[in-house]
Amino acid sequence: MGWVVGIPAPQQKPTKETPMLKLKKPQLSDMVFESNFTPEMNFLSDKGKTYISIRCKAGGWANPDLTVKREQVLLYQEMQTLKASKIMEDEAKYTKFKSHSDKEVGKKLFEALYDSCVVSWETNIQNDGAKMTCDREHFLALADAKIDEITKFFMDWAKYVDELGNFRQEVEEETVKN
Repeated sequence: MGWVVGIPAPQQKPTKETPMLKLKKPQLSDMVFESNFTPEMNFLSDKGKTYISIRCKAGGWANPDLTVKREQVLLYQEMQTLKASKIMEDEAKYTKFKSHSDKEVGKKLFEALYDSCVVSWETNIQNDGAKMTCDREHFLALADAKIDEITKFFMDWAKYVDELGNFRQEVEEETVKN
């Protein structure tokens, strides 16, 4: 029995109108991944430290939309492998096709991550001397930039997104045990 200002309060029983605890579970869009780059990268921004910040959902099993998109990419990869097998006799043609195909698969996997996990993002990196538009096209172009520190940032982000899904799975398994 609880107490309300010195008067014993009766225990409430859950009903349809007043259900017992309905606690929120962690949301897929609760996390932010960001980086302040080294001072050597400050030439990319108009002022201050260069940064990228991504508000994102968890990946992995915790994100069914991402799972579906990854399966579609794997199907595409299998189709490309079948196409490649038809030109195996011509080594130069096969190598060129396979290299292009592998790059396309990687690009499609990264696009799936963006489409399924990115809620919003921001940066102070300048594009042609002006504030960069923080949309899908610019995100993917920035991720494809041949700048080691930025490439590492996006690789770390992709890993982080999948680890969020694994962490959520561990939390839910612990909750079920208790």
